[in-house]
Amino acid sequence: MKSFSVRKEVTEPHRSGESSYALGRNYAATTRLNSQHLLWKLELGWSLHPSLQARISTAQPIVTAPPQVPVPTVTASTHRLDPLAAPPETFRIADFATGTAIWAVEISQDFPSTQIDGFDIDLQQCPPPEWLPHNVKVREWDIYTNPAPELESLYDVVHIRLLLLVVRDNDPRPILKKALRMLKPGGYLQWDELDPWEAAGVDGMSTLEWVRDLHSIMAELAFEDVRREEVRCDLRLAKYYQDTQFMVMEEQAAAQATEKERDRVKEAIREGRFVLPQRGFNQMDLHREAITASRLFLVLGIVLLVIFMCRTTTIHFHRLRRIRLQGCAAPPNLHQIDPVFGLDTVIQALRSFRSNKRNASLEQQFRTFGTTFQAQVYNTTKIHTIVPQNLQSVFSTDFDSWGIAPLRLFFFGPFIGKGIMTTDGTFWTHSRALLKPTFSRAQISDLSAYAVHVDRLLAALSKHNGSDFDLKPYFERLALDSSTEFLFRHSTGSLTASPTLDAQAFLQAYNYGQAGIGRRMQLPQWNFLTRDKRFSSSCKLARAFVERCVVQASASMGNAATKEPSRLILAHQLAAQTSDHNDIVNQLLNVFLPAHDATAVALTNVFFHLSRHPTAYARLRQAILALGPHSTWTFERLKACKYLQAVLNETFRLNPSIGQMNRVALRDTMLPAGGGNKGKSPVFVKKGTVLTTSFYALHRSPQIWGQDSDTWRPERWLQKGRNELVKVGHWTFLPFGGGPRICIGMQLALTEVAYAVGRLAQRYQRVDCRDPVWDFVEEWKLTTVSRNGAKVRLTMA
Repeated sequence: MKSFSVRKEVTEPHRSGESSYALGRNYAATTRLNSQHLLWKLELGWSLHPSLQARISTAQPIVTAPPQVPVPTVTASTHRLDPLAAPPETFRIADFATGTAIWAVEISQDFPSTQIDGFDIDLQQCPPPEWLPHNVKVREWDIYTNPAPELESLYDVVHIRLLLLVVRDNDPRPILKKALRMLKPGGYLQWDELDPWEAAGVDGMSTLEWVRDLHSIMAELAFEDVRREEVRCDLRLAKYYQDTQFMVMEEQAAAQATEKERDRVKEAIREGRFVLPQRGFNQMDLHREAITASRLFLVLGIVLLVIFMCRTTTIHFHRLRRIRLQGCAAPPNLHQIDPVFGLDTVIQALRSFRSNKRNASLEQQFRTFGTTFQAQVYNTTKIHTIVPQNLQSVFSTDFDSWGIAPLRLFFFGPFIGKGIMTTDGTFWTHSRALLKPTFSRAQISDLSAYAVHVDRLLAALSKHNGSDFDLKPYFERLALDSSTEFLFRHSTGSLTASPTLDAQAFLQAYNYGQAGIGRRMQLPQWNFLTRDKRFSSSCKLARAFVERCVVQASASMGNAATKEPSRLILAHQLAAQTSDHNDIVNQLLNVFLPAHDATAVALTNVFFHLSRHPTAYARLRQAILALGPHSTWTFERLKACKYLQAVLNETFRLNPSIGQMNRVALRDTMLPAGGGNKGKSPVFVKKGTVLTTSFYALHRSPQIWGQDSDTWRPERWLQKGRNELVKVGHWTFLPFGGGPRICIGMQLALTEVAYAVGRLAQRYQRVDCRDPVWDFVEEWKLTTVSRNGAKVRLTMA
C-alpha cells in the first residue's frame, strides 16, 4: 500500500480510547477544526498529494490550489508493489478521523467521480447527510475496532490526519493495520501529522516519539517505498496557527477542569458531603451560599418545567396537525376494565399463556375486534394488526421507524446477549453483514455434512420400528448436532453413542431458557418481577456450553489438517474479528436460537400433521420416491418437488414457529390502514408505541385463506392441473418475517427440513398417529412448539 507521511508544525490534538474526548464538539470547536484545515491547505497548496492526484488525473479533472511553499520530496510505500498499474475508472478514498468532513468535501469537489467515505467515532461535527455532496458519505467507526467485512480491500487511498493524541501507547501500528485491511492491493496511504517537538505548550506532545519513527514503523509493517516529507511553518501564517493553538489549549483546559470537578463531586457524594465551589468560606458565607443555591435550584426547576411544558405542548399540536392533514383515525379499542395499566388484559394474557392457548387467544381477539385494534398494557399503547399493508410498512417500507432493541434486550439479554436478534442500527447492520456469507447459497447447497446427521437420525429411529414413540426429542438432537457443526465445525454428536459434550444438559437448559424468555415477555421490564433462579442457571449453563464450543473451534483454526476452505465456519469468522469470547458467544447464540428452532420445531410440526393425514403422506412419499436415490438430491431438486413444498408451506402456515412478533416505534410514524370504523383510515403512531402482529392469526384469516383456513390441507398450495405452487398475496404468508430483518437462515432451514422429511418418507411406508390428543396443543415459549410432540408409529418400507 502506498503511504505518505507529512509532518507540520501546528495542529489539534485528539484524545480517544477509553477516556472521553479531550476537546470540544461545539460550534467553536468545529470552526477551529475547519480553520486548521484551511491553514494546512493554504500552506501546502494541496490536500491530496500531487502524486496521488496524478494517479487519477486520467480518469477525472483535477482542480488544485497553487502551492504556497516548495513541496519537498514525498515518501510512499506499497504493501504489494504495483506502481505502474493503470488507475481504475472510479476511485474510493477513506478519510480516518474525518472530524467535520471538510477534507472529504473539498476532495469531492476536485474529483466528483471519486467516492469519499469519512469515518469518525462521533459524527456530531459533520453536516447532515443530506447536505453532503453526492459522492461523500460518513459513518461512525472507532479506528481501534476492526472494520466491517464489506470495507476490507475496498479503497484506493486511505487518508489519515492529526491523530497525534489518539494513538495509544506511543504505537500507531494498530491503526496502520486497519488501513492495510481497508486498502486494495497497490493502494496508497497518506498520513499527515504534527511534529511533536515543534508543538510547545500542548500537553503530552513532547513524549510522542512515534511520529518521527512513523516511516520506519511503516516499513516494518511491510509497506514499501516509504517516503517522508517535512514542512516548516510559514512565518506569515504563524499568528493564525498560534490562535488555533490557543483554542486547542482552552478546550483542553476546560475539559480537564470539568473532569476534575466532576470527580470531586462524585467523591463528596460517596462520603455523604455536600460540596461547594473550592474557595474560602466563613459560616455566614456558607449560609448565604445555601440560600442562593436554593433559589437557583428553584428557578432552574421552574425554567425546566416551563421548557418541558412548552415542548410537550408543541409536540402535541404538531401531532394533531399531522393527524388532521393525513386523515388519520384511531383503531378500535380492546374492551378493558383497566384502561390505564391494562391489568385485566395482562391477567387474561397470562391465563392464556398458562393454559397453552396464547396464539389461539390472540386469533380470537382479531376475529372479535377486527384486523387492527389497540389496548393499554402497562401504561403503554399497544397496537395489534394483521393488515398486510401495515406489515409491509412496519417490516419494509418504513423499516427505520421501528425497532426491537428497547423490547428484546431486557428479555433476551441474560440468555443470548447483544446480536442480530436483539439490536438495531449499526450494531445490527454489522452483525447481519458478518453472518451473511455463512448463509450464502453456496454454503447451504452443500448437503453432505447435514446428510451425515440425518443418517445418524435414521439409525437411532430404527430401534423404534413398529413401536410407539415421540419424534420431537430426536428432531431436537438432529437440530443440535447439525447447527453446532454448521456454526462451530464440531458437532455435539448427541445422536451418537458418545456425544462430544453434555448435549442433553444443554438442550434442557436451552429449552427452559426459551420458556423463561416467553414468560419474561409477558411482564413489565422490572427485574424484581422476572427473577427466576432456574432461568439464570439455565442461561449460564447454555452460555458455558457455547463457550466451550468456541474454545474448541478457536483451537482448530491453527490446525491445517482440519481446515475446509470450501466451507465457512461462523465461529472462525468471529474469532478472526474479535478476541472477546463473550461477544462471540452472544453472536453465536443469536444465530443458534433461530437455526436450531427453525429445523426442530418445523420437523416436529410436519410429522404431527402427516401422521394424522395418511393420504397426504402417501402422496408425499410417492413424490419423494420419484426423486431417485437421496445421494442425487440437491437444493434445487428438493425445491422443485412441489408437493413436498406444499406440505412444508401448509405446516408453516398453520403452525408458524414464531406465532407473534413485536416492534416499537422509534419515532412518530403512521400505519397505512386500520383506523376508523371501517379500518380504512391511516393510524397515527406515537413514538414508544408497541406494535404486535400475530402470524398465527394472519395465516388463519378466512378472508385470505378461505373458510377452511383452520384445516391442514397441502393441496391449497397447488395450482389445479399444473405442477406449480399457488402464488399468495404479498405480506399474507410470513413464516420467517419479511423485509430487511427477514430470517437470515430461512433457506438453510427450508433445505434442511425438506431433506430430512424426504429421507424419512423414503424409508418409512407408513407414519401413524399414536397421540391420544388429536388437536395441536401449543407450548408457547419464544417459539410455538407442539406440547405433545409428534407421537407416532413408523413402519419401514
